Amino acid sequence: MEIRLLKREELGEAALVVRGAFATVAEEFGLTQENCPTNGAFLPEGKLETQFDAGVRMAGAFDGGTLIGFAAVDPSNAVKPDWKSWRYCRRADMKVQADCW
Repeated sequence: MEIRLLKREELGEAALVVRGAFATVAEEFGLTQENCPTNGAFLPEGKLETQFDAGVRMAGAFDGGTLIGFAAVDPSNAVKPDWKSWRYCRRADMKVQADCW
């Protein structure tokens, strides 16, 4: 498995991964474009490109050249206030940065 930063031209494929990953949850809970438009299952065309152009770092997990996972790290990622200094949250963040940046 390879984890690396995505190139802009890979974002269409990444959007398919995001939509697919969220689709099962959306179906299970009856989420639709109308009642939950921000759910990843309904990721609009061009959204990842807009975020990418704004500086959001995006990484993909590849298995044999196939994109199988996606992660974006931006300032909107959240950790509960009481846990922000918890060493495991910091270690997880450092692991993502070490693997991708």
